[in-house]
Amino acid sequence: MKKIILSVGLLIAQLGLQAQCPEWNLRAQGKSHRDFVPQGGFLLDSVQTDFNADGIPDWILVLASSTEQGDDATGAMCERSLVILQGSKGGYTLQSHNKKAIMCRECGGVFGDPFSGIKVNKNVMHINHYGGSSTRWVRKHTFRFQNNEWMLIGVSESNNSVVLECATIEQAELNLTEVNFNTAKMHVVRTKRGACKPYKDQWIPYTKKPLISLKAFDIEESYFPLKVD
Repeated sequence: MKKIILSVGLLIAQLGLQAQCPEWNLRAQGKSHRDFVPQGGFLLDSVQTDFNADGIPDWILVLASSTEQGDDATGAMCERSLVILQGSKGGYTLQSHNKKAIMCRECGGVFGDPFSGIKVNKNVMHINHYGGSSTRWVRKHTFRFQNNEWMLIGVSESNNSVVLECATIEQAELNLTEVNFNTAKMHVVRTKRGACKPYKDQWIPYTKKPLISLKAFDIEESYFPLKVD
């Protein structure tokens, strides 16, 4: 009986979450980048760029559900959408779309919303997240537009203490793992608790593998090619 009650409770919770998190059918084309913001959603972040170097502005958008706004924030666990628009003389076309690339409002813990913005330099895009409390963590995923598709070319994850006093705040108990998929090398930095100087700081080569596309990317997955303690 308890199992039945628990199952019913989980089903009700899932249905409630679905009601708070609308499913969007994004349009394929629009005159303005704002035409792609669906009813019941809002523009959380936007960056204008020219990722295909054709001289026509393109847009990268982050869309979120309106239910995640406000103090009650009933939709704080809702997925967010990364939307990439390719510009033309007549307007914009949906070039790529991913609902797993941006962390939700409450996915970062007590520090608050972990999404810290998108930065773009020509055809390279950085998706940044940040969170924690006395120990802060940073996650950055880097994509490059090549062969008409966005591909993951770099991942960086780190954590450090904001309580320990070191020359710079980033040095305090720093633990860093980053990988460059173009050079097929992984950088590992490890620092003991209470220390400012790492006991391990090395670049490790590995066998190169096919790149992951943005369409297949999930921020909750680990893409590091090697396991390092």
